Amino acid sequence: MSTKVYWFRHPHEHRNNLLRFGLMRLHYSGQVKYVEKSLSDIVHYGFSAKIVEHQYLWHKSFLLVERRGQSIRCMVDNEDSFVFVSDLIKEVDVYFCAGYNTELFEKKTFVNPYAWQDTTDLKWYKENLQKKIEELGEEFYKIRRYIPIAPNLNIDNPLGLLRQKLSNIEHRIRKTLNAGLNFRHDYKNFEKRYTQLLSLRHSNLKYDIVLNDSLWGWPEHRINLHRKLKELKEKGYAVNSVIKWSEPMVFDGSIEKKIDRGIFPMQTGQPIESYETMLSESKLAVFACGFHWGWRSILVFSLLTGIPVLTDRLLTEPYFDISEFKLWQIEDHSWNDVEEYLANISSEEWTRIKKHNQKVYDKYMSPETVAKYFIETAFK
Repeated sequence: MSTKVYWFRHPHEHRNNLLRFGLMRLHYSGQVKYVEKSLSDIVHYGFSAKIVEHQYLWHKSFLLVERRGQSIRCMVDNEDSFVFVSDLIKEVDVYFCAGYNTELFEKKTFVNPYAWQDTTDLKWYKENLQKKIEELGEEFYKIRRYIPIAPNLNIDNPLGLLRQKLSNIEHRIRKTLNAGLNFRHDYKNFEKRYTQLLSLRHSNLKYDIVLNDSLWGWPEHRINLHRKLKELKEKGYAVNSVIKWSEPMVFDGSIEKKIDRGIFPMQTGQPIESYETMLSESKLAVFACGFHWGWRSILVFSLLTGIPVLTDRLLTEPYFDISEFKLWQIEDHSWNDVEEYLANISSEEWTRIKKHNQKVYDKYMSPETVAKYFIETAFK
């Protein structure tokens, strides 16, 4: 077996579980040797102690890939966007970034924002991205494209009391033998959850639009979307949506824009009790960009199920060509185009699009494909 992958685990990296699941599958099929260690062990494998001591490791994972005598220290960063490129890029050889952006990482210039965004919307980003370019720009050559935030693979399936005791004993033995952490339980849970996700590909069409939202990123733009959804409901479309209050933030200028808290929650149609199921039964998934122009995992969930997606122009770029999906990107502050897209999708077209998008998703974002991309790209 020519490839060995070490993953140095910590508690705040669940966003990277699709890669982790893929590596487990490759391990159990005999294609790689996969070992999990505690983050504290990382200093014994050529990494800097600065990683262990760092104050912010959320959504970041650290892996060592070995092949034919060569070792590559990798960091996988699944933060919302390029805005939070980490100073830990200095401590690794290759940096996989879910929020890749060509303007920033290749041209070292400010990104191309939306036409409707004003100086208040962009002020924080312009200041902070300029600092990132000045402080880390010389390290940008290490950055590689990655995948967007994948659907949640966590599942609530704790070990029973006896199994937990046995697991604790096994953990101590494995630690004594330097055998790495036991990931069998997590692997079984991942398999169970992924089967649940794939089963939603077979949902029947019941609704036009379903959206469970929060006031999370350029609030006026999101409010415009939900007002449009209410109009569509009044025209007879099967729309179920809600947008809940979120405290204003400096990021998007919402502190200065004085949004009326009294209008929330804004709800249209029936309550959304099982979001994933109801979304998989909808004709069109409609999403406003989040903070930092980032992807949302629920958008990628929609692509996994196959349903058509309408979203703000994406500023973050995965390793594959997103245009292969039946996904429409718009730049409409009033969201007037939503009805036109919705009206053009017949039930037959919906079924055809679902099959197409599912095929594209499996081509680029199946667990094994993501793991293989990671390994091969680490050595490029």
